[in-house]
Amino acid sequence: MSDTPHETPVHHTEPDAWHQHSADEGAPQLEHAAHANPTALAITFIGMILGVAFVIVVLVAYFNNYVSTIKAEKQEGVGIAAPFEASKAEALAHLDGYGWVDHDTVYIPVEAAMDRVVQRYASATPTNEELSLTDAD
Repeated sequence: MSDTPHETPVHHTEPDAWHQHSADEGAPQLEHAAHANPTALAITFIGMILGVAFVIVVLVAYFNNYVSTIKAEKQEGVGIAAPFEASKAEALAHLDGYGWVDHDTVYIPVEAAMDRVVQRYASATPTNEELSLTDAD
């Protein structure tokens, strides 16, 4: 460590002409803000707090409105459902129509298929084995 001081040395000099006042200047002026009005300061402080609170309320309302608008456009809009509606219409048309699945298989409407199955089971005569199963119950 060195023996040099670590502070800046203080140099006292005589005040310059600006600091020297003469008698012909008249009475010295009062310092600025020497007498603060506590009521005016309190009213100003309360006004600033209310102003900031008003700005916060307005920004929150604007943000909520903006977010709900964006959410409605992106999530709740009907535009996103268009592919689903087309797929649903195609599936319903397939279920309610007739057509070929492949060379040996056709498809028919669900109602017609259910009627055919009911007719087939209604006209079928039970075998001896089926009768013995129902009698055992």
